[in-house]
Amino acid sequence: MATELQLASGSQLTLVLPLVEAFHEFEGLTITAAERRAAVQTLLSDRSLGGIWLIYDQGNLVGYIALCIGYIAVAT
Repeated sequence: MATELQLASGSQLTLVLPLVEAFHEFEGLTITAAERRAAVQTLLSDRSLGGIWLIYDQGNLVGYIALCIGYIAVAT
Protein backbone atom coordinates (compact mmCIF):
# COMPACT_ATOMS: atom_id res chain seq x y z
CA MET A 1 0.00 0.00 0.00
CA ALA A 2 1.34 3.43 -0.93
CA THR A 3 1.13 6.79 0.75
CA GLU A 4 -2.32 8.32 0.38
CA LEU A 5 -3.85 11.76 0.91
CA GLN A 6 -7.45 12.02 2.07
CA LEU A 7 -9.39 15.28 2.28
CA ALA A 8 -10.56 15.51 5.89
CA SER A 9 -14.16 16.24 6.77
CA GLY A 10 -15.76 17.70 9.87
CA SER A 11 -16.41 14.21 11.20
CA GLN A 12 -12.64 13.67 11.39
CA LEU A 13 -12.01 16.56 13.78
CA THR A 14 -10.89 14.16 16.52
CA LEU A 15 -8.24 12.72 14.17
CA VAL A 16 -6.95 16.12 13.10
CA LEU A 17 -6.77 17.92 16.46
CA PRO A 18 -3.97 15.83 18.03
CA LEU A 19 -1.85 16.29 14.89
CA VAL A 20 -2.37 20.06 14.91
CA GLU A 21 -1.67 20.23 18.64
CA ALA A 22 1.59 18.29 18.19
CA PHE A 23 2.66 20.67 15.42
CA HIS A 24 1.84 23.70 17.57
CA GLU A 25 3.88 22.27 20.46
CA PHE A 26 6.80 21.47 18.15
CA GLU A 27 6.80 25.03 16.77
CA GLY A 28 6.25 26.64 20.18
CA LEU A 29 2.96 28.22 19.11
CA THR A 30 0.67 29.35 21.89
CA ILE A 31 -3.02 28.86 21.31
CA THR A 32 -5.71 27.57 23.63
CA ALA A 33 -7.37 24.23 23.01
CA ALA A 34 -10.67 26.03 22.41
CA GLU A 35 -9.12 28.39 19.84
CA ARG A 36 -7.39 25.48 18.10
CA ARG A 37 -10.60 23.46 17.96
CA ALA A 38 -12.59 26.41 16.58
CA ALA A 39 -9.97 27.18 13.90
CA VAL A 40 -9.68 23.57 12.74
CA GLN A 41 -13.45 23.07 12.82
CA THR A 42 -13.95 26.19 10.70
CA LEU A 43 -11.39 25.06 8.13
CA LEU A 44 -12.94 21.60 7.95
CA SER A 45 -16.45 22.95 7.49
CA ASP A 46 -15.87 25.75 4.96
CA ARG A 47 -14.08 24.61 1.78
CA SER A 48 -13.86 28.20 0.55
CA LEU A 49 -11.23 28.76 3.27
CA GLY A 50 -9.06 25.81 2.22
CA GLY A 51 -8.83 22.29 3.57
CA ILE A 52 -6.94 19.73 5.57
CA TRP A 53 -5.63 16.54 4.01
CA LEU A 54 -4.73 13.53 6.11
CA ILE A 55 -1.60 11.62 5.12
CA TYR A 56 -1.71 7.83 5.41
CA ASP A 57 1.28 5.54 4.92
CA GLN A 58 0.68 1.80 4.83
CA GLY A 59 -2.82 2.57 6.14
CA ASN A 60 -1.50 4.44 9.19
CA LEU A 61 -2.24 8.11 9.81
CA VAL A 62 1.17 9.81 9.81
CA GLY A 63 0.49 13.49 9.26
CA TYR A 64 -1.56 16.22 7.65
CA ILE A 65 -1.37 19.11 5.23
CA ALA A 66 -3.37 22.28 5.87
CA LEU A 67 -4.05 24.79 3.12
CA CYS A 68 -5.62 28.12 4.03
CA ILE A 69 -6.83 30.37 1.24
CA GLY A 70 -6.93 34.08 1.76
CA TYR A 71 -7.42 37.01 -0.52
CA ILE A 72 -7.43 40.73 0.14
CA ALA A 73 -8.77 43.03 -2.53
CA VAL A 74 -7.24 46.48 -2.48
CA ALA A 75 -8.96 49.26 -4.34
CA THR A 76 -6.66 51.52 -6.29
